[in-house]
Amino acid sequence: MKRSFLTRDAAIARVGLDAVKRCEEGEYDFTGTILDDPDLVEFDTSTEAEVNGEDVSLIAYCYQTKADLDTFGFDFGEMTWKPAGFEIIVSF
Repeated sequence: MKRSFLTRDAAIARVGLDAVKRCEEGEYDFTGTILDDPDLVEFDTSTEAEVNGEDVSLIAYCYQTKADLDTFGFDFGEMTWKPAGFEIIVSF
């Protein structure tokens, strides 16, 4: 199952546009999450940010099809990365 996310606008409202852009431009990697849809693969990338003076991690999630992986192999730089949504977690 896909995760429930913050929208891009909601993430910008919480951590700012710079943090969201920094996250979107990060290097995506497999999450290893098993999804209900066998044709999708979940990836994420993250960056550090701040909310109300508290350090947090901003995570962007993206889904690629297995067909895209077959086409591009492990050359992730050639793939199009458009986050499906964002998550903010408290950094420890």
